[in-house]
Amino acid sequence: MLHFLHSLFAPPSRQIGAVGSATINTAVDRVIDGTDPRLRAVPHYQRILARPVESALEYIAANADIFPPAITFDRRRFSADPRLRAMFVGPNHLLEVLSSSPEVRGYLKENRSTTPPELFAALRVERTEKRVFGMALDGGRVLRDVPQTMVNFHNHRVAFPATSEAETLLQVQARAFDYLIEVAKTHLDAMRARREQLERQYRQLCLGRSPVPGRAGRGAAGLSAGIIRSPHDPADARRLQSVEAELGRLRALAGTLGEQLALVANIVREPHGYLRFERVGMTLDRMNTKVSKNLRKSADDMTFNDILIDGQRRITLELIRFPSGELLPPTDLVANAERALQRAI
Repeated sequence: MLHFLHSLFAPPSRQIGAVGSATINTAVDRVIDGTDPRLRAVPHYQRILARPVESALEYIAANADIFPPAITFDRRRFSADPRLRAMFVGPNHLLEVLSSSPEVRGYLKENRSTTPPELFAALRVERTEKRVFGMALDGGRVLRDVPQTMVNFHNHRVAFPATSEAETLLQVQARAFDYLIEVAKTHLDAMRARREQLERQYRQLCLGRSPVPGRAGRGAAGLSAGIIRSPHDPADARRLQSVEAELGRLRALAGTLGEQLALVANIVREPHGYLRFERVGMTLDRMNTKVSKNLRKSADDMTFNDILIDGQRRITLELIRFPSGELLPPTDLVANAERALQRAI
Protein backbone atom coordinates (compact mmCIF):
# COMPACT_ATOMS: atom_id res chain seq x y z
CA MET A 1 0.00 0.00 0.00
CA LEU A 2 2.73 2.49 0.93
CA HIS A 3 4.59 1.68 -2.29
CA PHE A 4 1.42 2.53 -4.22
CA LEU A 5 1.05 5.83 -2.31
CA HIS A 6 4.70 6.71 -2.87
CA SER A 7 4.24 6.17 -6.59
CA LEU A 8 1.14 8.36 -6.67
CA PHE A 9 2.52 11.25 -4.65
CA ALA A 10 6.12 11.94 -5.47
CA PRO A 11 7.77 14.96 -3.79
CA PRO A 12 6.17 18.28 -4.86
CA SER A 13 9.46 19.43 -6.41
CA ARG A 14 9.24 16.91 -9.24
CA GLN A 15 8.61 18.04 -12.80
CA ILE A 16 5.03 18.25 -14.06
CA GLY A 17 4.15 15.26 -16.18
CA ALA A 18 6.66 13.00 -14.47
CA VAL A 19 4.05 10.56 -13.18
CA GLY A 20 4.61 7.20 -14.84
CA SER A 21 2.01 5.70 -17.14
CA ALA A 22 1.67 2.59 -14.97
CA THR A 23 0.96 4.76 -11.94
CA ILE A 24 -1.58 6.81 -13.89
CA ASN A 25 -3.34 3.66 -15.08
CA THR A 26 -3.54 2.40 -11.50
CA ALA A 27 -4.99 5.70 -10.35
CA VAL A 28 -7.46 5.70 -13.25
CA ASP A 29 -8.67 2.26 -12.21
CA ARG A 30 -9.09 3.60 -8.68
CA VAL A 31 -11.36 6.32 -10.07
CA ILE A 32 -13.39 3.85 -12.14
CA ASP A 33 -13.80 1.41 -9.23
CA GLY A 34 -14.88 4.27 -6.96
CA THR A 35 -17.46 5.74 -9.34
CA ASP A 36 -18.90 3.09 -11.67
CA PRO A 37 -17.04 0.02 -13.04
CA ARG A 38 -19.36 0.07 -16.06
CA LEU A 39 -17.43 3.10 -17.33
CA ARG A 40 -14.72 0.67 -18.43
CA ALA A 41 -17.02 -0.11 -21.36
CA VAL A 42 -16.22 3.32 -22.81
CA PRO A 43 -13.53 2.96 -25.52
CA HIS A 44 -10.17 4.41 -24.48
CA TYR A 45 -11.44 5.23 -20.96
CA GLN A 46 -7.88 5.21 -19.59
CA ARG A 47 -6.72 7.75 -22.15
CA ILE A 48 -9.74 9.96 -21.41
CA LEU A 49 -9.04 9.99 -17.67
CA ALA A 50 -5.24 9.99 -17.78
CA ARG A 51 -4.58 13.73 -17.90
CA PRO A 52 -7.38 14.71 -15.47
CA VAL A 53 -6.11 12.13 -12.97
CA GLU A 54 -2.52 13.31 -13.37
CA SER A 55 -3.63 16.92 -12.79
CA ALA A 56 -5.41 15.92 -9.58
CA LEU A 57 -2.39 14.00 -8.29
CA GLU A 58 -0.08 16.91 -9.07
CA TYR A 59 -2.41 19.39 -7.38
CA ILE A 60 -2.67 17.34 -4.19
CA ALA A 61 1.06 16.57 -4.05
CA ALA A 62 2.00 20.22 -4.58
CA ASN A 63 -0.39 21.45 -1.89
CA ALA A 64 0.97 18.96 0.62
CA ASP A 65 3.97 21.26 0.70
CA ILE A 66 2.00 23.74 2.85
CA PHE A 67 2.19 21.44 5.85
CA PRO A 68 4.93 22.46 8.28
CA PRO A 69 6.77 19.92 10.43
CA ALA A 70 4.52 17.92 12.73
CA ILE A 71 3.50 19.49 16.03
CA THR A 72 4.88 17.64 19.06
CA PHE A 73 1.98 16.65 21.32
CA ASP A 74 2.83 15.90 24.94
CA ARG A 75 2.21 17.26 28.42
CA ARG A 76 5.53 19.08 28.60
CA ARG A 77 4.93 21.13 25.46
CA PHE A 78 1.28 21.94 26.07
CA SER A 79 1.74 25.23 27.91
CA ALA A 80 4.58 26.30 25.59
CA ASP A 81 2.72 25.83 22.29
CA PRO A 82 -0.08 28.37 21.67
CA ARG A 83 -1.66 26.15 19.00
CA LEU A 84 -2.13 23.35 21.53
CA ARG A 85 -3.63 25.76 24.06
CA ALA A 86 -6.01 27.07 21.40
CA MET A 87 -7.18 23.68 20.14
CA PHE A 88 -7.48 21.84 23.48
CA VAL A 89 -8.97 22.64 26.88
CA GLY A 90 -5.92 21.23 28.65
CA PRO A 91 -3.27 18.50 28.52
CA ASN A 92 -5.75 15.86 29.72
CA HIS A 93 -8.10 16.73 26.86
CA LEU A 94 -5.21 16.35 24.46
CA LEU A 95 -4.32 12.89 25.77
CA GLU A 96 -7.95 11.78 25.77
CA VAL A 97 -8.34 12.72 22.09
CA LEU A 98 -5.18 10.84 21.15
CA SER A 99 -5.94 7.81 23.29
CA SER A 100 -9.59 7.44 22.25
CA SER A 101 -8.89 7.56 18.52
CA PRO A 102 -10.13 4.28 16.97
CA GLU A 103 -7.41 4.55 14.33
CA VAL A 104 -4.66 4.93 16.92
CA ARG A 105 -6.05 2.13 19.11
CA GLY A 106 -6.31 -0.14 16.06
CA TYR A 107 -2.76 0.68 15.01
CA LEU A 108 -1.44 -0.12 18.49
CA LYS A 109 -3.35 -3.40 18.54
CA GLU A 110 -1.96 -4.47 15.18
CA ASN A 111 1.60 -3.49 16.13
CA ARG A 112 1.55 -4.52 19.78
CA SER A 113 4.99 -6.10 19.68
CA THR A 114 6.68 -3.44 17.51
CA THR A 115 5.14 -0.15 18.65
CA PRO A 116 7.75 2.61 18.29
CA PRO A 117 8.31 5.12 21.11
CA GLU A 118 6.91 7.90 18.91
CA LEU A 119 4.00 7.93 16.48
CA PHE A 120 2.82 10.36 13.82
CA ALA A 121 -0.75 11.09 12.78
CA ALA A 122 -3.09 13.73 11.37
CA LEU A 123 -5.29 15.81 13.67
CA ARG A 124 -8.56 16.98 12.13
CA VAL A 125 -10.44 19.75 13.95
CA GLU A 126 -13.39 21.91 12.99
CA ARG A 127 -12.89 25.60 13.71
CA THR A 128 -15.81 27.98 14.03
CA GLU A 129 -16.06 31.66 14.87
CA LYS A 130 -18.80 33.38 16.87
CA ARG A 131 -19.48 37.06 17.44
CA VAL A 132 -20.00 37.94 21.13
CA PHE A 133 -19.89 40.97 23.41
CA GLY A 134 -17.22 41.08 26.11
CA MET A 135 -14.80 43.28 28.01
CA ALA A 136 -11.62 44.86 26.70
CA LEU A 137 -8.87 47.13 27.97
CA ASP A 138 -8.28 50.54 26.40
CA GLY A 139 -5.22 51.93 28.14
CA GLY A 140 -6.22 51.87 31.80
CA ARG A 141 -9.95 51.74 31.13
CA VAL A 142 -12.15 48.65 31.09
CA LEU A 143 -14.64 48.72 28.25
CA ARG A 144 -17.80 46.62 28.39
CA ASP A 145 -20.03 45.20 25.66
CA VAL A 146 -17.23 45.29 23.12
CA PRO A 147 -17.91 43.24 19.94
CA GLN A 148 -15.46 40.33 19.85
CA THR A 149 -14.86 37.17 17.82
CA MET A 150 -14.49 33.91 19.74
CA VAL A 151 -12.76 31.00 18.00
CA ASN A 152 -13.84 27.47 18.95
CA PHE A 153 -12.25 24.13 18.08
CA HIS A 154 -14.42 21.03 18.20
CA ASN A 155 -14.97 17.55 16.73
CA HIS A 156 -11.35 16.51 17.20
CA ARG A 157 -10.31 13.39 15.30
CA VAL A 158 -6.95 11.68 14.95
CA ALA A 159 -6.29 9.49 11.92
CA PHE A 160 -3.55 7.95 9.77
CA PRO A 161 -1.16 6.86 12.54
CA ALA A 162 2.26 5.85 11.22
CA THR A 163 5.89 5.53 12.19
CA SER A 164 6.96 8.57 10.16
CA GLU A 165 5.64 11.95 9.15
CA ALA A 166 6.07 11.06 5.48
CA GLU A 167 3.81 8.02 5.78
CA THR A 168 1.07 10.02 7.49
CA LEU A 169 1.29 12.73 4.83
CA LEU A 170 0.99 10.12 2.08
CA GLN A 171 -2.21 8.83 3.66
CA VAL A 172 -3.58 12.37 3.91
CA GLN A 173 -2.93 12.88 0.20
CA ALA A 174 -4.52 9.55 -0.68
CA ARG A 175 -7.61 10.54 1.32
CA ALA A 176 -7.79 13.82 -0.59
CA PHE A 177 -7.66 11.94 -3.90
CA ASP A 178 -10.35 9.51 -2.73
CA TYR A 179 -12.50 12.48 -1.73
CA LEU A 180 -12.44 13.71 -5.33
CA ILE A 181 -13.58 10.27 -6.40
CA GLU A 182 -16.43 10.46 -3.88
CA VAL A 183 -17.45 13.85 -5.27
CA ALA A 184 -17.53 12.44 -8.79
CA LYS A 185 -19.63 9.46 -7.67
CA THR A 186 -22.03 11.73 -5.78
CA HIS A 187 -22.53 13.91 -8.86
CA LEU A 188 -22.98 10.86 -11.05
CA ASP A 189 -25.47 9.21 -8.69
CA ALA A 190 -27.42 12.45 -8.22
CA MET A 191 -27.66 12.99 -11.97
CA ARG A 192 -28.89 9.43 -12.53
CA ALA A 193 -31.39 9.62 -9.67
CA ARG A 194 -32.76 12.92 -10.98
CA ARG A 195 -33.10 11.47 -14.48
CA GLU A 196 -35.03 8.44 -13.17
CA GLN A 197 -37.26 10.75 -11.15
CA LEU A 198 -38.01 12.90 -14.19
CA GLU A 199 -38.70 9.86 -16.36
CA ARG A 200 -41.22 8.61 -13.78
CA GLN A 201 -42.90 12.01 -13.74
CA TYR A 202 -42.98 12.01 -17.53
CA ARG A 203 -44.65 8.60 -17.65
CA GLN A 204 -47.17 9.57 -15.00
CA LEU A 205 -48.09 12.76 -16.84
CA CYS A 206 -48.45 10.99 -20.16
CA LEU A 207 -50.01 7.73 -19.07
CA GLY A 208 -52.60 9.54 -17.07
CA ARG A 209 -54.24 10.28 -20.42
CA SER A 210 -55.91 7.88 -22.83
CA PRO A 211 -53.79 6.45 -25.62
CA VAL A 212 -54.82 6.80 -29.23
CA PRO A 213 -57.88 4.53 -29.83
CA GLY A 214 -57.14 1.20 -31.39
CA ARG A 215 -53.44 1.22 -30.48
CA ALA A 216 -51.99 -0.99 -27.76
CA GLY A 217 -49.04 -0.37 -25.58
CA ARG A 218 -48.52 1.72 -22.53
CA GLY A 219 -45.36 2.61 -20.69
CA ALA A 220 -41.98 3.07 -22.30
CA ALA A 221 -42.88 1.13 -25.44
CA GLY A 222 -45.97 3.22 -25.99
CA LEU A 223 -44.05 6.42 -25.40
CA SER A 224 -41.39 5.51 -27.90
CA ALA A 225 -44.09 4.67 -30.46
CA GLY A 226 -45.55 8.13 -30.04
CA ILE A 227 -49.08 6.90 -29.27
CA ILE A 228 -49.65 8.87 -26.06
CA ARG A 229 -51.67 12.04 -26.35
CA SER A 230 -50.40 15.23 -24.68
CA PRO A 231 -52.29 16.13 -21.50
CA HIS A 232 -55.20 18.51 -22.07
CA ASP A 233 -54.97 20.21 -18.67
CA PRO A 234 -52.91 23.42 -19.11
CA ALA A 235 -51.09 22.94 -15.78
CA ASP A 236 -50.16 19.37 -16.71
CA ALA A 237 -49.05 20.53 -20.13
CA ARG A 238 -46.74 23.14 -18.65
CA ARG A 239 -45.36 20.64 -16.18
CA LEU A 240 -44.78 18.10 -18.94
CA GLN A 241 -42.97 20.72 -21.00
CA SER A 242 -40.72 21.54 -18.04
CA VAL A 243 -39.97 17.86 -17.38
CA GLU A 244 -39.17 17.27 -21.06
CA ALA A 245 -36.80 20.24 -21.12
CA GLU A 246 -34.89 19.11 -18.04
CA LEU A 247 -34.75 15.54 -19.29
CA GLY A 248 -33.31 16.81 -22.54
CA ARG A 249 -30.58 18.71 -20.70
CA LEU A 250 -29.69 15.68 -18.59
CA ARG A 251 -29.59 13.39 -21.62
CA ALA A 252 -27.33 15.83 -23.43
CA LEU A 253 -25.05 16.14 -20.40
CA ALA A 254 -24.74 12.49 -19.42
CA GLY A 255 -27.11 10.35 -21.39
CA THR A 256 -24.49 7.75 -22.33
CA LEU A 257 -21.65 6.10 -20.47
CA GLY A 258 -19.23 8.14 -22.54
CA GLU A 259 -20.84 11.38 -21.42
CA GLN A 260 -20.88 10.16 -17.82
CA LEU A 261 -17.16 9.39 -18.05
CA ALA A 262 -16.61 12.92 -19.32
CA LEU A 263 -18.50 14.24 -16.29
CA VAL A 264 -16.19 12.29 -13.97
CA ALA A 265 -13.14 13.53 -15.88
CA ASN A 266 -14.25 17.16 -15.54
CA ILE A 267 -14.59 16.86 -11.76
CA VAL A 268 -11.22 15.14 -11.30
CA ARG A 269 -9.59 17.66 -13.64
CA GLU A 270 -10.63 20.61 -11.41
CA PRO A 271 -9.69 19.52 -7.87
CA HIS A 272 -9.32 23.11 -6.62
CA GLY A 273 -13.08 23.52 -6.97
CA TYR A 274 -13.65 20.86 -4.31
CA LEU A 275 -10.47 20.94 -2.20
CA ARG A 276 -8.51 24.08 -1.39
CA PHE A 277 -5.49 24.06 0.89
CA GLU A 278 -4.86 27.26 2.84
CA ARG A 279 -2.69 28.58 5.67
CA VAL A 280 -4.72 30.86 7.92
CA GLY A 281 -3.07 33.20 10.41
CA MET A 282 -4.73 34.82 13.41
CA THR A 283 -3.88 36.40 16.76
CA LEU A 284 -5.68 34.84 19.74
CA ASP A 285 -5.57 35.60 23.45
CA ARG A 286 -5.75 32.92 26.15
CA MET A 287 -9.57 32.86 25.88
CA ASN A 288 -9.41 32.16 22.13
CA THR A 289 -10.64 35.66 21.36
CA LYS A 290 -9.35 37.32 18.21
CA VAL A 291 -7.36 40.47 18.94
CA SER A 292 -5.61 43.01 16.79
CA LYS A 293 -1.91 42.62 16.17
CA ASN A 294 -1.05 45.66 18.31
CA LEU A 295 -2.16 43.69 21.40
CA ARG A 296 0.41 40.91 21.03
CA LYS A 297 1.54 41.31 24.66
CA SER A 298 -1.56 39.44 25.77
CA ALA A 299 -1.98 37.18 22.74
CA ASP A 300 -0.12 34.91 20.34
CA ASP A 301 0.20 34.88 16.58
CA MET A 302 -0.48 31.44 15.15
CA THR A 303 -1.08 29.81 11.80
CA PHE A 304 -3.40 26.90 11.08
CA ASN A 305 -3.49 24.60 8.05
CA ASP A 306 -6.98 24.55 6.60
CA ILE A 307 -8.74 22.58 3.91
CA LEU A 308 -11.79 24.23 2.36
CA ILE A 309 -14.21 21.56 1.13
CA ASP A 310 -16.64 22.38 -1.69
CA GLY A 311 -16.00 26.06 -1.05
CA GLN A 312 -18.11 25.93 2.13
CA ARG A 313 -16.91 23.59 4.84
CA ARG A 314 -13.60 24.41 6.49
CA ILE A 315 -11.53 22.04 8.62
CA THR A 316 -8.14 22.44 10.24
CA LEU A 317 -5.69 19.63 9.57
CA GLU A 318 -2.38 19.41 11.42
CA LEU A 319 0.36 16.78 11.34
CA ILE A 320 1.27 15.67 14.85
CA ARG A 321 3.84 13.54 16.62
CA PHE A 322 3.39 12.10 20.09
CA PRO A 323 4.98 9.57 22.47
CA SER A 324 3.11 6.29 22.29
CA GLY A 325 3.98 5.53 25.92
CA GLU A 326 1.86 8.43 27.21
CA LEU A 327 -1.40 7.19 25.71
CA LEU A 328 -4.08 6.38 28.26
CA PRO A 329 -5.26 2.77 28.61
CA PRO A 330 -8.97 2.09 27.97
CA THR A 331 -9.73 1.88 31.73
CA ASP A 332 -8.42 5.41 32.26
CA LEU A 333 -10.47 6.69 29.34
CA VAL A 334 -13.65 5.30 30.93
CA ALA A 335 -12.76 6.83 34.31
CA ASN A 336 -12.07 10.22 32.72
CA ALA A 337 -15.38 10.10 30.87
CA GLU A 338 -17.25 9.30 34.07
CA ARG A 339 -15.58 12.19 35.90
CA ALA A 340 -16.47 14.57 33.07
CA LEU A 341 -20.08 13.37 33.21
CA GLN A 342 -20.21 13.95 36.96
CA ARG A 343 -18.88 17.48 36.51
CA ALA A 344 -21.51 18.17 33.88
CA ILE A 345 -24.29 16.98 36.20
